[in-house]
Amino acid sequence: AAMERWIAGTPFLKVVDVAKVDEGELIRYFRMTVQMCRTLSLMPAAGKTLKEKSLRLLERINRDEVDAEAELRRSL
Repeated sequence: AAMERWIAGTPFLKVVDVAKVDEGELIRYFRMTVQMCRTLSLMPAAGKTLKEKSLRLLERINRDEVDAEAELRRSL
C-alpha cells in the first residue's frame, strides 16, 4: 500500500503513516526497488517492454527523499 501511494505521488510523510515503519527503513525498501528497476532495465535478456516499464517505474519511485543522488548533492 505504501509503495502504491508513493508511486501515485503521495507525500513521503503520509506514506510513512500508512506503512507504519521507520522512515529510514521505508527509504531503504524504496531504494532497493529503484536498484531492482535499474537492474531489470539493463538486463540483456529482458524484453523491450519490461525494460521500458522498469525505467518508468524507476522514475516514479526515485524522487524526493528516496533519490539518493539528489540527497548527496544537497548535503555537499
